[in-house]
Amino acid sequence: MDKHSWYARQQARLAYRRGCTLARQGNHQSAIAALSKALTDHPDAAAVYITRGLSYQAMGQLDNAQHDFTTAIDCADNPADAYFQRGQLFHEQGNAPEALSDWQQAIDISPNHANAHFQIGIAQSQKEEFTAALASFNQVLEV
Repeated sequence: MDKHSWYARQQARLAYRRGCTLARQGNHQSAIAALSKALTDHPDAAAVYITRGLSYQAMGQLDNAQHDFTTAIDCADNPADAYFQRGQLFHEQGNAPEALSDWQQAIDISPNHANAHFQIGIAQSQKEEFTAALASFNQVLEV
């Protein structure tokens, strides 16, 4: 790796950390700007897309958030977290079938994804499928 590539990756990592900090502080517009800069050279683009998608979601820019989560799914080695976050977005939009599908995808990829098991359990209990919900919650406890 040449010096320029190393430096570019370090700058991207710094921009990612800055974006994460800004997002935690609630400054999502600035977080999105920093995370967009990080995308060019960051070694884990999927993590950057997920974080930027969460900031878009917090700002109510749901189409942008969905685009980022979908892009993270496409570029991640393990897209379980991206599926989970997109499922959360679908749930927020009232699209239960898509949310359940994405949470199940997260579990299929990463069987110990406790948050996905939990969300499925909540959905099952709301539909009064108590036996299935109990099984999902037990899975959460096992994890």
